[in-house]
Amino acid sequence: MGSNPISSEIMQGGIVQLVERMLCTHKVIGSTPVISNYKKTLQFMIKTSKIVLPTEKTGIIHIQSTNNNTILTLVDKKGLVKAWASGGTAGLRNSRKSTVHAAELASEQIATKAQSLGISSVSIYMKGLGIGKQKAVQAFQNSKLKILELIERTPLAHNGCRVSRKRRV
Repeated sequence: MGSNPISSEIMQGGIVQLVERMLCTHKVIGSTPVISNYKKTLQFMIKTSKIVLPTEKTGIIHIQSTNNNTILTLVDKKGLVKAWASGGTAGLRNSRKSTVHAAELASEQIATKAQSLGISSVSIYMKGLGIGKQKAVQAFQNSKLKILELIERTPLAHNGCRVSRKRRV
């Protein structure tokens, strides 16, 4: 046979590795490699071939805005956390974390992380009464991410708990 690397892989039973190397990143589903005894070459009898193309990835960004900080979390469709950022991870400390500037910096960090993960469109869920929500959404609009949904999920009390008594001085 000689020193041909393809023939040595076939002889060692590495047909699957050879096919994957030939196809690079695409996978052909439903093909069966067959070695012809007549010519000793690799032939493919393809019954059904499907090439899986990369689709547009979507993600969900949760914005939790409190009086002291703004926390952003990037999750995928299954709910697995991919990245997070806050005013503290943006490099700000103490009372500066509660500013709109901190929310903007954190949302820019999340936008760059989402683009590096291949996420191009997001749904945004906002929660809380802090001042950083609007500026964070504006920062996402300025980035290259496409916003599919913008949903407010701040819990509202329906006259639930009894109000504490009035203070007597």
